[in-house]
Amino acid sequence: MRIQFILLSFLCFFGVQTIAVANPNRYIDYGGYLVEVNGQTIASLRPDERFIPASSIKVLSALTILRTLGENYRFTTVFYYDQNTKILSVKGSGDPFLTSEVLAQAAAQLREKGVRHVSRLVLDDSAFALTPELPDGSENSLQPYDAGNSALAVNFNTVVFRKDRKGQLFQEDPNTPLLPITRELAAGASTGSQRINIYSGGTVAVSPALRLTAELLISLLRQAGIEVEDSARRSRVAAGSQPILTIESEQTVREMVRSFLKYSTNFVANQLVLAAAAHRFGAPATWEKEKMLLEATAYQQLALSPRDLQIQEGSGLSRHTHVSPQAMLVILRAFEPWKELLPEKFDSLVKTGTMTGVHCLIGYKDTPRGLARFAILLNQDRNTRWEVLHALLDPPDEKPAPVAKSKAIAKGKYIAKAKATSKSGTKKKAKSKPDTKKVAAKKKKKTR
Repeated sequence: MRIQFILLSFLCFFGVQTIAVANPNRYIDYGGYLVEVNGQTIASLRPDERFIPASSIKVLSALTILRTLGENYRFTTVFYYDQNTKILSVKGSGDPFLTSEVLAQAAAQLREKGVRHVSRLVLDDSAFALTPELPDGSENSLQPYDAGNSALAVNFNTVVFRKDRKGQLFQEDPNTPLLPITRELAAGASTGSQRINIYSGGTVAVSPALRLTAELLISLLRQAGIEVEDSARRSRVAAGSQPILTIESEQTVREMVRSFLKYSTNFVANQLVLAAAAHRFGAPATWEKEKMLLEATAYQQLALSPRDLQIQEGSGLSRHTHVSPQAMLVILRAFEPWKELLPEKFDSLVKTGTMTGVHCLIGYKDTPRGLARFAILLNQDRNTRWEVLHALLDPPDEKPAPVAKSKAIAKGKYIAKAKATSKSGTKKKAKSKPDTKKVAAKKKKKTR
């Protein structure tokens, strides 16, 4: 302790300001961190060693998307109709927020434009050419965070329902009817309200995403008073069809980025990076083009190297993605103009990353000495990231921030929250240990 005190005094005397005197390393079994205040490094552990970042890598994806597509970019979904053959074609561009509510409005508009009969529904998802549709790291589980991607995906490629003890199904989303694909997936599901990844049941050989889209569109068109035959196929827009309706995404890219950073939605993150890759390299988007685009941001724009970062896909699902704390600091410096898009927790703007054996925390925090940037990458069983942050940046007499417990699926208008959409919802997080010196009166806060 005497040696530590002398060292801290020495650093302070020579202008290296330390923010806290607690020892963060006692919370670390295997991991690294790097902290800087006003551009000056104040603490580090294995800063050049690469670790699995999980969803914290979404900050690089967000940076790439914003720089490539622009903040105000909106997706379009175009409907084509052939008056002679009565074929209705729908061409998607990868809008991640194409929902039942949006499509119900489109169906009503199609009727207003004179569409009364549809002999065949053609689904054009050629903007993406994904083999497989599932991102690297997906375990094809029931969980929504494992959902695949598609240029014409609806409802985040998930179905929502409630199943009672008698096995009866009820639709949780008032805008979505109970579809055949929902009934199939629900057959083996447990009771209660659930959101399920449509890729988990092996329901079709071609594409679960297009089956869901076809069944939903046919149902919504009928509800709008349009006669629709039970015929749908995957193809390019039918020859002779003319554009009859174009719908724009209600949210801009900036709003979508804020959403997937807050809820850590893997599906949305990859949809956006894939769309950005098609914008940069030309359609169709592929997993390889997505990887190329993320590497272009890291290696060309940020001057990082494969020694600093290796990335496989944009959501953080892949355990083949590795990044060093030093590289994360470079990413955070570049992302700083958009730092307010990150969720705020305990007076910090942060992005977490959680999988089994992975607990990461990166972001920004205002301190008495200026803005701190921090990257804490823990590849261990213990979830002690908040204790590490407290030891690094909080005054030693303050109580450490408690660690969050995961929350259940949110009943939001557009998206399910962390447990429903991110792999970070798979484990319950441990509570932090309060500082025994000043613990009595302070009420515990909670966060996700």
